[in-house]
Amino acid sequence: MTNAGFGLVCLLGLMGCGSTEAHSGASGSDAGASGVSGSGAGASGASGSSGGASGASGSGAGVSGASGSSGGSAGASGSGAGSCNALVNIARPVQDEFSADLAPAPTGGTIADGTYVETSFLNYEADTNSPPAGTTHKLTATISGTTFQGVYLDAQSVEQRITLQLVTNGTMLEEHVSCRTDSLSQTGQLNTLGYDATPSTFKIHLLQDTDTNVVPVQTLTKQ
Repeated sequence: MTNAGFGLVCLLGLMGCGSTEAHSGASGSDAGASGVSGSGAGASGASGSSGGASGASGSGAGVSGASGSSGGSAGASGSGAGSCNALVNIARPVQDEFSADLAPAPTGGTIADGTYVETSFLNYEADTNSPPAGTTHKLTATISGTTFQGVYLDAQSVEQRITLQLVTNGTMLEEHVSCRTDSLSQTGQLNTLGYDATPSTFKIHLLQDTDTNVVPVQTLTKQ
């Protein structure tokens, strides 16, 4: 079972992102000028007939230099984790739990703004006589209005980041992926999942795992 930083990311595990990927600059007929430096992402250099100049470095992810008739140069590197977010993962590791019970129906509710950490990942409808191999989860998230930002460890214990836009509809939750660092191809992905919300918790009812047939419910607790 893959680590779901956010079901989204099994999505989720809620919870792909282009923030660390270089993007091409625009082309032009004159020689490209160098990108300016700054504390954020490096800006792209303008293009020229002999090739675009490289983007300047910054504390965020570097953006590539523009392309020219002879090909653009590579983007500059940055020291940050990209534009998804700059959260620190303060959560403690959580192990998979398994239950033979049927998964509960989502109840919906109002999702409170704040900082959350993952406190439970319970797999329902599991064969508890021979449960699937467990996974360690570690997720910290912030919610502000409709924006969800998270930092989590993937199945290889590599830190990943994600930014989502949340839209509730009854007891269901639409998650539009605007940025994630683990899979560029899934940027823009839309997940529809059940959820429960109280003033202190946020639970995501993930899709049934196609390998194990279990139904995971991920619990985040407000700090």
